[in-house]
Amino acid sequence: MTRPIPPPQHHALRPRRVCVCGGTLSSTKAAMFCRALGRELAAERNLVLVTGGFRRFRDEPGRPSADWMTVVGARDRLGSSRVVLNRRIETFLPETDARNISRFRIGRVHTLPHRNRQSRRFTLVVTSDVVAAVEGDENTREIVDLAFALDKPCLPLPFAGGVAATRWRENRLVVQERFGIDDRTARQFERMRLGKLSPRQTGELAARVRELLFAKLKRRCFIIMPFRRELNRLYELAVRPAVAEANFTAVRADELLLVGNAVGLLQRAIGACDCAIAVLTGMNTNVMYELGYAHALDKPAVLLVERRGVAAAVTALPFDIRNERVLTYGKDLDELRLALATMLKEGTLS
Repeated sequence: MTRPIPPPQHHALRPRRVCVCGGTLSSTKAAMFCRALGRELAAERNLVLVTGGFRRFRDEPGRPSADWMTVVGARDRLGSSRVVLNRRIETFLPETDARNISRFRIGRVHTLPHRNRQSRRFTLVVTSDVVAAVEGDENTREIVDLAFALDKPCLPLPFAGGVAATRWRENRLVVQERFGIDDRTARQFERMRLGKLSPRQTGELAARVRELLFAKLKRRCFIIMPFRRELNRLYELAVRPAVAEANFTAVRADELLLVGNAVGLLQRAIGACDCAIAVLTGMNTNVMYELGYAHALDKPAVLLVERRGVAAAVTALPFDIRNERVLTYGKDLDELRLALATMLKEGTLS
């Protein structure tokens, strides 16, 4: 199999980023929940926890923040290795701060010069892929409102009270639709009280929230290929399992409901995906069009072409895509599956 030197990780496939906000917590049970959520989030290897570094107010030593307890939980799972923490946690700090605020410096620390507190919160939201809110005050309200204004997936959790509960009530239908939360689960969240949950139930709730957040973080890979019977084996034994192994969702044109403006719908589907895999075997004209559109949108892609006899499959490609990331395949589709899965996990598509 032809495997050129891998390029650096494509910006579109950088690790997903989650911000958990909430200010100081009102109870031990709320702190336990945030810690459990941090452990759950740290279980996903390709995820970065984004934090504002707020630990507590100095005159309230017994009330830790949601930021801090979530990071404590993540550190429970990740350990104390500075290399690991720098890769999995990013902390954004102000250049100057109020005297009553205690902050922490864990993970990769960014000090933002010439930023007021509002603009720093804006940075937290912009650099995150999804935001979750636990309890919270006016500062949390600002983060949540920014996320909604920027159309970022934002999950304010009602069972903890505070601003999160208020914003849940005001945006419940939008949040339900965005995160796929059914009415039964929504009512359970609203009736639930953290103070009445056992440690086991708190852990289960954190795992449920993790599932909701991860559902919005799952990447999609558009599969560009001719729909011919002889290529079904390639898709079923190599492409689709590789995509699933890398925790992506495979999207194919023949699985879309292309009614009305089919070309426009196809273009939007490609635009909504994070990357593409294109099967160039046979040089199908529809495949070349879809690949060209993906390239125009700067979607990272890997190209697949079948080896035939002693012919040089790569050099037979058009010159303008010959230097892209190309994998040639033969009868050993398991080898191709492993190579594709590795590339997707590492984000090293061209």
